[in-house]
Amino acid sequence: MSFLIRKAVVILGSEKFRSNKAPEEENAEPFTPVLIGGYPRSGRTSVLHELQALGYEIFDDAGLEEIIRFFSKSRCFSRRAKIAVVMGNENGEAPGGLDDFFGKPEARQFPFKLVFIEAGDAVLIDRRPADSNTSPEEASEKLQNSRKSFELIRSKADLILNSSYMLPRDEAYRIEALVEGRPYQVETVVEIMSFGFQYGGEAGDLVLDVRFLPNPYYVNALRPLTGRDEPCAAYVLGFEDAQRTLHLLGELMETMVHAFRKQGRKILKICIGCTGGQHRSVALAEALAKKIKSSGCPIKIRHREMEAHRY
Repeated sequence: MSFLIRKAVVILGSEKFRSNKAPEEENAEPFTPVLIGGYPRSGRTSVLHELQALGYEIFDDAGLEEIIRFFSKSRCFSRRAKIAVVMGNENGEAPGGLDDFFGKPEARQFPFKLVFIEAGDAVLIDRRPADSNTSPEEASEKLQNSRKSFELIRSKADLILNSSYMLPRDEAYRIEALVEGRPYQVETVVEIMSFGFQYGGEAGDLVLDVRFLPNPYYVNALRPLTGRDEPCAAYVLGFEDAQRTLHLLGELMETMVHAFRKQGRKILKICIGCTGGQHRSVALAEALAKKIKSSGCPIKIRHREMEAHRY
């Protein structure tokens, strides 16, 4: 037997509640609504677009009282529906009455899930419209007021999403998993890159400068080699500081991979640099990749200067 799953999104904002479908059947299966809150420019609209692309039906212009009444009729739906209520207004403040609603124990009489979407201060400020007359200082002050306004709602969230590093589609998938009561698992791939500072820096989730290690460049027999060659790698890794660094990096990677998986982040980029990107950074990158791979974590490794044919 197949079941029709009706998905819907409700936007909280005005006095009217518009829907083309009415509740039906007294003894129907209840649904689990999702309430979505977030700061201005936190990416709520983008998430809505992704939910719509996944087949969600949109109910809009619902005020708080209408939403509460709608939730109270959840058992009247004959099909399992998914409702997302997007909270917020143009001023970046939580709509009136929400604090009272969430502050009362009886709010949880409704089987909803609460999702909060946020981002870092710098990201939210940078997302201001290009023609905005608001200065960064004014935007920062307004943002702090918004954070204070949503403080209670955020503290009660079942799931907090950070759009600073998450794609809207991944956020939508996490919301789906929350509603369906299943874990959201993403296989995080660790990308390790070696590079040479003399050719420019690199950006990553972790950037490590290993120029504190002895340089094989000053050993004539090792100078033409790379960190992938056994004699050069043995020289670099033969120092206690290198072994200690590799050990600590392994522990840090284990912690970061665990955190990235929980956050649904698919790529963890580690950049290791030395002077020319030929000896020390390459040796450490290869050793770290081998260490992480032994734990079963997917690894991609690149050597920037080798790919650029600089040696």
